[in-house]
Amino acid sequence: MKCPSTGSYLEDDRTFLADYMQCDFQEQQEDGEDQLNISGLLELDLNKQEESSLFHLAGYCLFSVRKHGRVCDNCVLDLEDKSKAVSSGHIEALTRLKEFIPGTPHLTYCSDKAMEIIQTAEAVFRANEKKLHGNKLVNRLRQLTVTACSDEIKKCHEIRDKFLTKFFTVRLRIHANKLNTILKSEKQKKKELEETAMASKSVKMRQMVKSLK
Repeated sequence: MKCPSTGSYLEDDRTFLADYMQCDFQEQQEDGEDQLNISGLLELDLNKQEESSLFHLAGYCLFSVRKHGRVCDNCVLDLEDKSKAVSSGHIEALTRLKEFIPGTPHLTYCSDKAMEIIQTAEAVFRANEKKLHGNKLVNRLRQLTVTACSDEIKKCHEIRDKFLTKFFTVRLRIHANKLNTILKSEKQKKKELEETAMASKSVKMRQMVKSLK
């Protein structure tokens, strides 16, 4: 695959980001759809890598909404902060790394307001991580986040809803990628154990036959 010469969101980062996003895999519950809630919502305690990954993911979501979501420049004004392209903070580190050309911003840098929304969304996601099943999951997660968010951004062209919809769509893909990796690993371990058991059984059978001769 040919890499772009400037920063780009065209490359699939799901595998990369999945390594930095928390995932506590357990068997999914089979309760009703109304299980999603924000009653156990806690403040996120992210390490620097997770914060930087979340910032990069938020930038991609805003980039996508601005490009495909039929929004105007006024919509994006509250959610983007181009000055962060030259910031030396750790939260922008991954996005700066992916620029390829230092000091030449091509990617999207989210404002503090945008990150507040995304951090709330991530908290909602993690609070309900073991209940992610049922219909209209993205819509239900978005509605919970809107309930928990402060109401301080412009509502022009439903920018917040589109921003959150994109975030949860991508976040669920990252989550699915992580679960798929875990399941493949468990399947491989099971296969190796079965092969070891078969090999051990074969050795014992040969020894038994040899002892009877």
